[in-house]
Amino acid sequence: MEINVTGRRFKVWPELRDVAVETAQKFGKLNDNITQVDVVLSEEHGKTVEFTVYVNNRSYNAGDTAENFDRCIHTAAEKITAQLRKLKEKQTEHR
Repeated sequence: MEINVTGRRFKVWPELRDVAVETAQKFGKLNDNITQVDVVLSEEHGKTVEFTVYVNNRSYNAGDTAENFDRCIHTAAEKITAQLRKLKEKQTEHR
């Protein structure tokens, strides 16, 4: 699984990059077919985090805006986790 962390119009400091990568690695436990995770961090209109997860030629997106990046990452990760769980349920029901 490839993880890309990008800062939009600011330089991402190492601690923030580590938190984003650790969070993205947890998605691999929910689905074995994840090929890539893109994390985009922005400070334009508050602190914004966007996760894009690629699974079986499909992409799943979630994002959040809050006062600090930790809260954004946590909330956006919960949204992606819900999407991946729903996908897993659909896949197991059809088997």
